[in-house]
Amino acid sequence: MAVPETNKVMRLLEGRHWELREGPFKRLGEGADQRLREIADNTSLTNYLRFRALIALSLYDNEETGVHLERHARSGIRPLPAEGFHP
Repeated sequence: MAVPETNKVMRLLEGRHWELREGPFKRLGEGADQRLREIADNTSLTNYLRFRALIALSLYDNEETGVHLERHARSGIRPLPAEGFHP
């Protein structure tokens, strides 16, 4: 499986007036969901990028993504918006 480069996925998460658009993410091909999970878990990144990565994961209906989203939902950590999410 050829996983897309992180910077290609990051570009789709950036922008002041960001909207989730399925087409660009699906065009990244197989492994884009893996990169999105990595971005969502990367505490060194700005919270809005991590939050957008979680939103984009809604496009991927597979076991790994489901487990990842459930882990975030059940975790004892504060939600991203409470940590200073600024759109």
